[in-house]
Amino acid sequence: DQAADDICALLDEGKNVAFLTLGDPAVYSTYWYVHRRVQARGYTVEIVPGVPSFCAAAARLGQALCEGSQMLHIIPASHSSTKEGLALSGNKILMKAGKSILEVRDLLEADGKLDSAALVERCSMEGERVVRDLRELDDPTGYFSVILVREEQK
Repeated sequence: DQAADDICALLDEGKNVAFLTLGDPAVYSTYWYVHRRVQARGYTVEIVPGVPSFCAAAARLGQALCEGSQMLHIIPASHSSTKEGLALSGNKILMKAGKSILEVRDLLEADGKLDSAALVERCSMEGERVVRDLRELDDPTGYFSVILVREEQK
């Protein structure tokens, strides 16, 4: 609400305003909440697409997100239905995995999917880390953590 108030005040002064975000503003972004509030007040808003973190992470890992007719699922890793999401067929992207990474790792191991998972933390930012074996993790990772889980091609 405060961000929308601040933006609208600047717009009322006749200024153009940009709200910068990491990744794409349409995928689990704080921007969307501000967007709706500003638009509801009658202002014209425009979304400029960015590079989603999972696309950047896949590029960093040198992997395709999906091939042929594979499905791709984007799952918030901290959500109560993460286990349900992991049961879906196809490749999975687990977003915002940081605090729940150890629980997610255990779910992946229980489902036999741990060997097909990799994590990129802080992709393209200072402190970037790539973890190709999630067994190496002893502690939760940061907020900007994405896990890619590939389903074997048949």
